[in-house]
Amino acid sequence: MLVVKNGIRSSSLAGWATTFGILGDTLLHAVISALGLSMVLAQSATLFQFIKMILIGLGVRLALEEG
Repeated sequence: MLVVKNGIRSSSLAGWATTFGILGDTLLHAVISALGLSMVLAQSATLFQFIKMILIGLGVRLALEEG
């Protein structure tokens, strides 16, 4: 809605600028989150094993749903 509002009120360039601003912020947030999770996992072997088992379980469930 924000992109549409800015595109209509200002110009299509403003709509594109809003779009790329949102995309850039999302990418930055994802990178910072991944780095933070990596730091936490590097400090805790138990947490790493727990998350690994969750991801394996999700992968198996997805493979069974597709098969």
